[in-house]
Amino acid sequence: IMFCSRAGWVVVALVLWGIPGWVGADVLVVTKRGESIPARTARKEGETVIYVRRDDGVEVSVPSAELSGVLPMVSRGTAYETADIEKFIARIKGVRDRHPTLLKQINGILQEWENLLKPNPEMEGTLERLAAEFQAGDKSPALYRKLAVDLGMLGYKDMQGKYAARIKTIRDAARVDCVGVNRARILAMVDGARKDPDRFMEVHRQVEEVAAIAEEPERSEIKGQLESVRSDCLTQGLQTALAAFEGKRDLDGYLESARRLFVLRDVVAATDADRARVETLLKRLLKDVAAALPAYDFSFEGFPMGKEDVRLYNAMQGGASRYTFADVTHEPACLMVPVRAPGVIGLKRPFSVPVRLIFNRAQPAGRTYGILVLLQQEGGGDQRYVLPLPALILRNGQTEVTVQESFKEVDASFVPGPAMRDGRSAYFACLVYREGNAEPESLEDWHAVSAFCGWPLSR
Repeated sequence: IMFCSRAGWVVVALVLWGIPGWVGADVLVVTKRGESIPARTARKEGETVIYVRRDDGVEVSVPSAELSGVLPMVSRGTAYETADIEKFIARIKGVRDRHPTLLKQINGILQEWENLLKPNPEMEGTLERLAAEFQAGDKSPALYRKLAVDLGMLGYKDMQGKYAARIKTIRDAARVDCVGVNRARILAMVDGARKDPDRFMEVHRQVEEVAAIAEEPERSEIKGQLESVRSDCLTQGLQTALAAFEGKRDLDGYLESARRLFVLRDVVAATDADRARVETLLKRLLKDVAAALPAYDFSFEGFPMGKEDVRLYNAMQGGASRYTFADVTHEPACLMVPVRAPGVIGLKRPFSVPVRLIFNRAQPAGRTYGILVLLQQEGGGDQRYVLPLPALILRNGQTEVTVQESFKEVDASFVPGPAMRDGRSAYFACLVYREGNAEPESLEDWHAVSAFCGWPLSR
């Protein structure tokens, strides 16, 4: 074996062993005397091979003339060309034949390489099934994300990267199909968004989902389609937003007009100047509804609160929704007020608390609601899960629900950590929704519409 330099080692390794880059991986050093030494790394400097023994981490130098070979191990997650594997197998068999006393040890290494050439019917069948299911589906961003997760799990199981190229081919083809199909859908809908803020909001949601998958220049082209109608949508929306309240001058009309204005401010308006125009109409709406409905107090962020609501809020203010977390973006559409004080909650002891939900805007149909629970853990981190709620039936912008907790979602090893400024632990809960009634893929499918309530939790 001849080596001319460290760079030359890699080139010679490719010729001798058929695997590029093996020198930096786990290797088995085989001497001409028949010794085998597992090593973490090996390198060539001049006529000397330097390796680090795996068992004790000691660096050893040995003349290259004393070695029969340095055999690399299969590296998890690395993709190898078939021709390279075949070359390596031939060379390693030569080393094995010269050292029959090392037969068992070298065969173990050889078998790992030979396994890379053997078909895996289960893996291949699963890959083909996933590809077929995506092609037969609606090719939505949600379906693509599910496929990407499934392929990622298969990639993890594919320890030697044998199917890495096939997994990438399926993922790339699905991404192209997903972007192409949904781009066409967006183009078909975008003109309707020119005069309808609700349609604009729906198209905006789809654009964001597809743009997260697309690559340039398609990403910019897709976003550009929506930008082309944004100004017209804002102008039209400002002209019609107050119509619901002005036509009825009741609470339902107010909530609908408020909803339309919040869509304009939070989704359609793109500049501070445009948002200021919407804020002007919001102030006008609040002034008009306060005069038309004197039985309600709208001074707290536009929430319609009767005298009983105000009394309850003042009594339960400490347990109402007022806490926020940096990584939980919420739409401030709902105020949560416990109907009775929850007291100190005992971890793993089931409890229930009735909560009044007061909304400052109408809620779109087709939503499924739940309670997002956040428990901070001792030593850092937290646990999060969603408790289901029945369908909400709102009357005068409010309803009551019961937070029913069994703690079955909490890990047995969980220990509450400090959450309040005084070091106490807390049970945090906020109202969330997801679109439709299909099973959510993850917590990311839920969207918060309130801040968190924070109730004392015993440690």
